[in-house]
Amino acid sequence: RYSLVTRKYCKLPPHHRYRDVGTFIKRLSTNKTKRNFLDEGEGNRARVKLEASSMDQMHSLAERVAKELAILESVTGSHKNIVRYYGFSISVRSKSIYFLMQHIEGPTLDSYVKSMAGAMSENEIRVITRQLLSALVFVHAKGIVHKDVKPDNVLIRSSDNVVKLIDFGIAGICGHKRDSIGPIAYSAPEITDESLPQSTKCDSFSLGLTVYFMATKSHPLMNDGAEALMLALMPMMLAIKMRSQEPLPDMDSSKFSSALCSFYKRSTHKHPSNRSSCSELLFKSEFMTGVRENTQDGQSCAIQ
Repeated sequence: RYSLVTRKYCKLPPHHRYRDVGTFIKRLSTNKTKRNFLDEGEGNRARVKLEASSMDQMHSLAERVAKELAILESVTGSHKNIVRYYGFSISVRSKSIYFLMQHIEGPTLDSYVKSMAGAMSENEIRVITRQLLSALVFVHAKGIVHKDVKPDNVLIRSSDNVVKLIDFGIAGICGHKRDSIGPIAYSAPEITDESLPQSTKCDSFSLGLTVYFMATKSHPLMNDGAEALMLALMPMMLAIKMRSQEPLPDMDSSKFSSALCSFYKRSTHKHPSNRSSCSELLFKSEFMTGVRENTQDGQSCAIQ
């Protein structure tokens, strides 16, 4: 019965509909609906388990997973900074969906930055940012907008410091209707404001806020203080503030280079027509010059 529902709601390819769930040897992480496991029989692969509390939520999760996997199938294995996807399976009995992805041994960018004793160097910010821009320019060329770029959706592989962009769960096709909204704290104003045109530039905005976080360990609207607490507890207040005509606070030019400050400003203009695209940021911004590459294997240099 569920396979019929799945076909109706998710339009899953037949060769993916029934994959063996397999066994797990190590739980990697967990949150309210998602658990990550390292798979015993799949080598360097991880299974992500999405748990639903009801069949209605199961349908909703199935739709999201099917959408994410359809998008991932168009880019998987094609770019070194995008996590690789292998397949998925569904368990009706446990109301769970499992999908098999490349296992990345390493922290999220969020936990990496927060664990640092001091500030991240600008060179380190530059190296990470270049890899993210490279991945985003690639998916944009495929007509895909990620729409959920944030520190929690970036992994840093411990073995070589290669950055991996993950979680295409709310990604969309350029020009399609606004059917998904990411976390407001990192979303561009046009994601929630239909009066503004939506394009790949919404990823530029989210990336700019991610760069700000790497440099300061904070959000430009959520620094220490009572207002930060209020905005954190009231997402709609944050959305209103993000959509306002008032520009985001500038980076402190006494602490950061003019190149970094300019990069942040170019990427976070409230109106998309004034905002740089990821391609422009990658190839035409002063901050991106001087990123060193490892000429032996073409991988980005290790983070200093």
